[in-house]
Amino acid sequence: MLKLYFNILFFGFLVSCKSTPTNTSSEASYTTTRLPFSELVTTSHSNIKESKLLIIESKASLYSIYNNINKTRRPGYPIPKIDFEKYTVIGLFMGMQNTGGNSITIDHIKTNARETIVYYREHKSSGITTSIITQPCYIASIKKTNKPIRFEILNK
Repeated sequence: MLKLYFNILFFGFLVSCKSTPTNTSSEASYTTTRLPFSELVTTSHSNIKESKLLIIESKASLYSIYNNINKTRRPGYPIPKIDFEKYTVIGLFMGMQNTGGNSITIDHIKTNARETIVYYREHKSSGITTSIITQPCYIASIKKTNKPIRFEILNK
C-alpha cells in the first residue's frame, strides 16, 4: 500500500512539472549587449509637429533639427559638436499633443550581430493636465554602427 501511495505521489509530481521550451530560432544564436547613449536634449516644445523617429547622421541634419527646436527659444539649446565619423544621433519626436505632461524617452538600446534596437517609451498625460500644445522630443547620441537601427516602443 505504501508503494502504491509513493507511485501515485511520484506520478502526480511528474505530471505537474512543466518543461522549459527550447528556443530553436536563429535569434538565439545572437548575443545581445546594451549600448550606452548620451542624452543631448529633451523638451516638450520641439516645434516638430509630426511624430517621427530619426537617425541623424550628418551635421546638416542635426543643425536643421536644432534650428526647429530653437525657433521659439531665446537663448536656444546649443548645437552639440558631434563627430559623425564616431557617433550617430537618435531623435524621437511625439508630434503635436493637445495637453502638457507628455514625454518621450529612450529606455535602453541593445545591439546584436544583425541590428541595433532602440527601445523607447511614450509617456501620455493622464488626469488633469494643462491645456497647451506641446511637441515632446528626446535626442541622444550613440556610438556609430554599421548595422541597421530599428525602433521598438515598449508601452503600446
